[in-house]
Amino acid sequence: AAQFYRAAERDLPGLSDRIARGELLPLRDWLRDHIHRPGMTHRAGDLVRHVTGEPLTADCFLAYVREKYGSLYRL
Repeated sequence: AAQFYRAAERDLPGLSDRIARGELLPLRDWLRDHIHRPGMTHRAGDLVRHVTGEPLTADCFLAYVREKYGSLYRL
């Protein structure tokens, strides 16, 4: 999910601000076009590579965890 979110941020400038304002339609449309529809016909690994341009990796999730909890838990 973190890897897909990073791809959505790349494709939808200001995504975090839009979400904070409750503007969810751009993200919904992006998910439908990039994840939900293609996900019906692609294997998971192929979908990740197609959407993000890289294989499935934990790097995005680890970066998210470090950013969110790093100072709290001294990570």
